[in-house]
Amino acid sequence: MGMEDTGHYMINLTNYLLDKKFTVKYINPRATCLRRKELGISAKNDRKDALLIAEMLSEKKFWRSISPRSIENGKFRDITRLYHQLQEQQNQDMNRLQRALDIVFPEVNSLSWTRYSKAYMKFLSAYPSASSIAFEDIRNLRKALKTEGRGRQCKVTAEEIRELTNY
Repeated sequence: MGMEDTGHYMINLTNYLLDKKFTVKYINPRATCLRRKELGISAKNDRKDALLIAEMLSEKKFWRSISPRSIENGKFRDITRLYHQLQEQQNQDMNRLQRALDIVFPEVNSLSWTRYSKAYMKFLSAYPSASSIAFEDIRNLRKALKTEGRGRQCKVTAEEIRELTNY
């Protein structure tokens, strides 16, 4: 069975054919298009495409064989691609946060805490600006800096943060 490699559209059909023990081969749609032009076929329709794909299956250079293993590898490729997209998105979000902090509360980054740590993010969500810290009770600031569990405690103290607000 031969078909054009059209992304996720043919995955279910491919899985069905592989389950039924058919041999499945993919042809690059760009190769089909170039071959159509090379042969001087101007019109594009399903009947002509089917004949063209059948003709291209006779030459190994136009197709690649698909197996259940290659389907699994494709899934891993997709997961890896998604992981990298999410990393890029996280980086963009962190840059947006940093830009906003530089505008609203630039002093916060002069402290010696790890940026984007749980304590940092928790504190900033509770107190997003210097003015929100200025009149807050010092005990509440200490509570916001306290981390739960046995992990590392925040190096920054409530007093250091209060000092930065300059009020």
